[in-house]
Amino acid sequence: MLARLRLTLLALGGVAAFSAPIRAQPPSPAQAAFDRGLQLFREAGDIKSRTPSEHEEISKRYRSAAQSFVEAWKAGAATTEVFTNAANAYYFAGATGESVLFYKRALSVDPANQRAADALEHFRERLPIKKPAGGAGASILTSLFFWHDGIAFRIRKMLFLIFFSGAMLCFTIALVRRRPFLVIGILAAIPAVALFGSVLVTAYGDTGRREGVLLVEIEGRRGNGRMYSPSHSRPFPPGTEVTLAGEARPGEGASGSTESWVPVRLLDGAESWIPARAVERVLP
Repeated sequence: MLARLRLTLLALGGVAAFSAPIRAQPPSPAQAAFDRGLQLFREAGDIKSRTPSEHEEISKRYRSAAQSFVEAWKAGAATTEVFTNAANAYYFAGATGESVLFYKRALSVDPANQRAADALEHFRERLPIKKPAGGAGASILTSLFFWHDGIAFRIRKMLFLIFFSGAMLCFTIALVRRRPFLVIGILAAIPAVALFGSVLVTAYGDTGRREGVLLVEIEGRRGNGRMYSPSHSRPFPPGTEVTLAGEARPGEGASGSTESWVPVRLLDGAESWIPARAVERVLP
């Protein structure tokens, strides 16, 4: 929906700036929300440059800008640009959890979004729970299968169709003229098979839907309720990345109330239970 807009990502922490086309008709709800987000972001930046002491007003404008970008997404503009803009606005509003969440959403749409990747790494370096460094084997696998995580799903799907069609065409011609079309068909079939597997994993795997981000500081427990002892010495800060490890269960919440608790696995492999309200999935 926003494909006609020209993206110019600024430095880390900056917003993605777009030039909107001249419209002959009223903008769509998604475009209107997106434009409103840009305007609010610019207003926040102007206030910040003129009166930097107005922290509350600046933060309020940035959060309003982020919410407008979220409205654009919910109106149908689920693009990496919209997610990146929302993440940038949340970043300036001081909402670490939401910022990490939307940078991850931006990367789920376009893994090649280097700005979002750099920003996410910026947060990960400052959060206490980190992913352990992989060994030589992990490095080799990452190098061999870089295209699975580094190329957007729609591009991998398009490349699969190109290689598959080329391979089938070459095999068909090879029935009449064996050389060199049989060899070319085999060479085209190899990446087609690899891309087909990658597309299947992305399309039917639930890894992305099990990934989540904590939006508030929360203390993890060893079981589904506050009656269990803490799983870690310190609460988990907003922005902590988790993987949902099972189904939510009812347990004791604050002031003896009942609430849902969900088991999670942290980046370092440790496990814990947290209130379901504290985490939001990357892919809803």
